Amino acid sequence: MSEQVSSPVPTHGDATGAVPRWAWAPALRMLVGWTISLALLPTIVVVLMLTPARHRRRLGPALARIWGRLMLAICAIRLEITPAAREALRERHARILTLNHTSTLDVVVGGALYPRHCVTVAKTEFRSTPLIGPAGALVGMIFVDRSDGRGARASLLAAVDRIQREELVVLIAPEGTRTRDGTMPAFRTGAFALAQAGQLPITPLVWHGVRALWPMGAFGPRAGTVVIDALPSFKVPPGVDAPKAAAIRLRADYLRALGLEDALGAAASAAAAVA
Repeated sequence: MSEQVSSPVPTHGDATGAVPRWAWAPALRMLVGWTISLALLPTIVVVLMLTPARHRRRLGPALARIWGRLMLAICAIRLEITPAAREALRERHARILTLNHTSTLDVVVGGALYPRHCVTVAKTEFRSTPLIGPAGALVGMIFVDRSDGRGARASLLAAVDRIQREELVVLIAPEGTRTRDGTMPAFRTGAFALAQAGQLPITPLVWHGVRALWPMGAFGPRAGTVVIDALPSFKVPPGVDAPKAAAIRLRADYLRALGLEDALGAAASAAAAVA
């Protein structure tokens, strides 16, 4: 059961979820949306640079929410949040939120939902990306060395220390990338190693309907509804193989929650092999 969000995320359409007649064509909506985004991004970077450091971590998520909600309004996309997901987004303590990444629309939805004291994790090389890299650094994005060896371990421990010290909420897509056919790739173990190192709880967020509205290859999203749900939180136990086992089990939980039962057999076999 889900509840429609009237605030803080704009909603569109009637109670049946019908697409409003005034909804623009996807191409035109995206032209307007990305034009506004391209104009806003440099402004946001400048505002953050001029903001005292102690206020940036609060201002950054607020600006992300403003941008995400504006884009949802332009795209005529309604967001519904279940009570479980609402509670998960409201909690304030050091933890990891995972999401299923299947569409470019995930970026917009993530911006609209962005919790306070939330940060994202990116590889060290992302810091040099024009505009986006500096903006991420200004709002406290965690950069992790993904290479093997001492550097990667030191980077992981530094990230854990900061997450615990500042009570941060970390938003991560464990599959790391999208697929053209919508299948869910094997989860990478980085998020689970991070959770294990700091004994941070993981709360999985399930995003329903995102890929249907904006599949890979489409220029822009169709108007419609995205439902956000949450699965029970858990911790990764000690053990060298525990992060990999947790990644396999969580992928199976996502497949089940998304109704992708056809892929459950392979996921269960993989989990049994690691157990």
